[in-house]
Amino acid sequence: MSGRSAAAAGRWRRSVRPSTSRAAAHSAFVGAEVRRLDDGRVLYAQNAEKAFAPASVLKLVTTAAALDAFGPDERPRTTLESAASIDRDGRLRGDLYLVGRGDPNLSGRFSDGRVTAAFDELADQLVGAGVRSVEGRLVGHEGLFSGSRRGLDWSSGRPVWWYGAEVSALSFNDNCASLRVAPGTVVGAPVELGLTPVFRVTTGSSRAPRRRPPARRISSSCRRELGSSVIRLLGSYRQGGEPRTLNVAVEDPARYATTVFRRAAAEPRRARDRCVETCLCRCLRACACWARISARHSG
Repeated sequence: MSGRSAAAAGRWRRSVRPSTSRAAAHSAFVGAEVRRLDDGRVLYAQNAEKAFAPASVLKLVTTAAALDAFGPDERPRTTLESAASIDRDGRLRGDLYLVGRGDPNLSGRFSDGRVTAAFDELADQLVGAGVRSVEGRLVGHEGLFSGSRRGLDWSSGRPVWWYGAEVSALSFNDNCASLRVAPGTVVGAPVELGLTPVFRVTTGSSRAPRRRPPARRISSSCRRELGSSVIRLLGSYRQGGEPRTLNVAVEDPARYATTVFRRAAAEPRRARDRCVETCLCRCLRACACWARISARHSG
């Protein structure tokens, strides 16, 4: 090893050692390998030959692969598409498709927290194109991604929480919703639930009674069975306790996204009547006009 490489390796050892020697890391199994980009020389290694569950570190590999495959200027598109015509009264005489292509940022991440900002823009564009009502179905399409939406080794308790959200080509708000839980108005009453954004796919089962003080801390659990859109909140909440916000995952991301878009498109300021009637299907390939739309808009 050259003097330059030895100095670099020393710097890495000194910078990494404080993190791995902390008390919190004593029960952990730590591994790392740092290589120099120009020649691949190893500058630092600790348990580099061991196998680890990658966890969130895999995001770095996924991001690097996406950048390599598509380049930094690639922008995934989410579009509204239809093979139907618009008549003189602004009626779209057929189905309207909300087509996802893997955009992970249909959320409030870049719009000051307005989670429906992207859908509001799409709905305004729809009206700008002359559409005042849709006579067919609103179809959410997630066919770009194949395979299961869930990891094969995910535990049964994972689906309810944000970190167990399903994967879909049509994703909205990280396929999650905020469930606000507050004590009821009187002792013994069910807790009060609120869901943001508001939609009708996932429902709350309020079965957590409110306790009198000096009850112990909140004791509750949140559950959702695989394949179900029903979230069940069980347990007890202390009287006078502060509301809690739970970030929960949503079953069937494409249906979730399309339902929220329907609400955005139906805003009175955008349409003279109910702009969109919704029949939520996940498979665009089953629809008669898929071949024409696919040939025209694929990629």
